[in-house]
Amino acid sequence: MKKTILILTVLLTISLESFSQYTPGVRYLHLVNDSIVYGTEISLEKKLFSRSVLIDNHKFKQSEVKFYVQYSQIHANLRHLSPFKTNYFARCISKGKLNLFISTTTSYNMETGSIRTSTDYFYNKNFEEVKKLHYKNLKVDLKDNPECLIILNKSKKLTTWTKIALIGGASLIVVPFLNIIFQPMDGKLDKVAIACAPVGVVSILISNPLRYKTKKNNKKAFDVYNN
Repeated sequence: MKKTILILTVLLTISLESFSQYTPGVRYLHLVNDSIVYGTEISLEKKLFSRSVLIDNHKFKQSEVKFYVQYSQIHANLRHLSPFKTNYFARCISKGKLNLFISTTTSYNMETGSIRTSTDYFYNKNFEEVKKLHYKNLKVDLKDNPECLIILNKSKKLTTWTKIALIGGASLIVVPFLNIIFQPMDGKLDKVAIACAPVGVVSILISNPLRYKTKKNNKKAFDVYNN
């Protein structure tokens, strides 16, 4: 019995090691229960209310798949982070002490006719579930690196200012509407209240570059830790 358990442990270890090393030509699923399913071809099946991962003739619910490996690339399931987005998997772009994953989503603006691409970063360690590359996560996982903490301190300040810009801007936009609802008896609108709306819009627009700088700074801290 002990020999059987030892053999199974060795086989599982070999499977996991091959997974982490991106074995060329190997395709397999790493399920949530940490079992490995090998095959020759992997595809994603998208239906209106469900998504599945197919490996050869075997179908698995997306919720059952933790990672899948195809063409020497690891893809991590984002089901626990973004259940309502169309892109449910993130692709691993670098491995190290922490593994970095990227997910790109594209949206179409009907008013301007422009296409907007948004890039989000995620990371994990070994075979843990991926996390968002956010300040709250990084300050815990990078806490043993003083240089990273200094960089993240800037992210903390940027995050605070982003929240102020968003919340303040939204509040200012609401002011004119409140003034209309609770306008004085003479029916005159407060000019200051009306002027709050454009200021609020500008404040919200300012939050976008602040959010971009925060994301860039978080990535910098991650790269320093991994090098």
